[in-house]
Amino acid sequence: MVDNNRAVARAEPNVFLAFDRLDDDQIVAEMKGAALNEYVYEFTEGGQTVRGLSKVGTDDAARIMAVKYGEALREVDCWLERDDDEAGYFKAKVARFIIKDDGTAIEMDSSIGHKRQPKSTVLRSGQAKLNPFWYEQGGQKALRNAKQKLMPETIKQAIIAMYVQQGKVRQVRADEVAGTVPQQPQRPASAATAKSAPIQSEKPTQPPTPPPTPNPESRRVELLDALKEVAKRSPKGWPGLLDWWPTQYAGTPETADVATLQAAYGLLNPAKGG
Repeated sequence: MVDNNRAVARAEPNVFLAFDRLDDDQIVAEMKGAALNEYVYEFTEGGQTVRGLSKVGTDDAARIMAVKYGEALREVDCWLERDDDEAGYFKAKVARFIIKDDGTAIEMDSSIGHKRQPKSTVLRSGQAKLNPFWYEQGGQKALRNAKQKLMPETIKQAIIAMYVQQGKVRQVRADEVAGTVPQQPQRPASAATAKSAPIQSEKPTQPPTPPPTPNPESRRVELLDALKEVAKRSPKGWPGLLDWWPTQYAGTPETADVATLQAAYGLLNPAKGG
């Protein structure tokens, strides 16, 4: 008998490589003005299904987070850190803000996304085909990765389920997954001997002036305001916030700030006020 769970576990690395390659196609299509509605990639094997947000799905999920959940993801920066003949190495920064009822935004945290983007596509024959869009694809996928790191898993899964119900799904075929198995490229002679033209990084040559160190008391007040907004989403209000917060944000940076949450809870809950 085939162990379906193990079969899918073996397939998953190539499955997500296939998802990533399909995002290359989405990015080029967007550049050409196409309207896309494939927000979720789905691959089924052995009775098990693997799903993930596409690049356009990630962008739309960020919009839903702002409108429905009051958490806005904003692109801060994206740059080419370095490149060689084979690939470009990108970084992107995205920040997450709590949107208050009056429209003001409080920055809660931020994330850095990384992406190594090959400059050539390896064909099944092992030959390398030069990719003229590697720069645009690498930057957009670094931003995609940074956004997904800031999406609470419960919210992300709820959005994916909504997209599936709406039919905004791209079924990924087995041959598309098989085609992502890493191979050593056999570069054409002209490509092997030619040097890539210098790439100008979009990162400013002079680093931006760092913001002034925030006043601890001001930052505390900001965090308390943000937690007030978060508490509105807790099913039991403040009494249930300490239990609800780690569940809602499992595996995200907020779980590391339990001391701040407990302090805020004590300050804002009259029953425990300090």
